[in-house]
Amino acid sequence: MSLRNSIPDATLGVAATGTDASVDMATAKLEERMNANSVKQMNLMARQSDTQLMQTLVKQSSDVVNSAKENTSNVRL
Repeated sequence: MSLRNSIPDATLGVAATGTDASVDMATAKLEERMNANSVKQMNLMARQSDTQLMQTLVKQSSDVVNSAKENTSNVRL
């Protein structure tokens, strides 16, 4: 996706009188940073999802252990 026509030159840190090559280079750098940030965000979301899954599994395991303890304490020998 090209951002060249949708972002003002001043936003790119290039003077309005800059050459197309300098504008294109600034645009490419901005797109590269945006892509890197997108990957970082996706990785963070995946780690958060993994953390939530692990918390759920630990809670369920704890519930099973507690239930087993209650059941065994109710058994009379």
